[in-house]
Amino acid sequence: MTLPSFFTGHLWKVATAGAGLVCLVLSAFLMSSYFENRDLMKQRTALQHSITDPKTGYVARLAQATTNVATLKHEVEVQNAAYEKLSAESKALLATKTAELAKAQAATRSMQLRLNGFLATKPQGATLEDRVRDIDARGMAEMVQ
Repeated sequence: MTLPSFFTGHLWKVATAGAGLVCLVLSAFLMSSYFENRDLMKQRTALQHSITDPKTGYVARLAQATTNVATLKHEVEVQNAAYEKLSAESKALLATKTAELAKAQAATRSMQLRLNGFLATKPQGATLEDRVRDIDARGMAEMVQ
């Protein structure tokens, strides 16, 4: 088994051409990998910056959000305490005002009964003057009591 006569003297040229072609393909792959790696590094840097930036990064936002949640919890607790205090004060005031209302309603019923009795009694006297004096005397007696 022998190589054709063309390849015997030019074998090194064919091998060199093949090696050059392989180098060319490998160079293309290497350049493609280089550019892809460069783009990935830019993306990584941008992502890392968006995470660790002290003003706008996700870490700073998370820290601010955590602080906001703690502040809101505290403010809600303060507000709930104020509502509970106001509720207790309102209940006490309502109880006081309910008792005052009951007293006022009892006084109103008493006055209504006295007024009904006053109005149910006909004026006494033969003349208009006597009747007016009778009403005045009874009215003054009712008011003084």
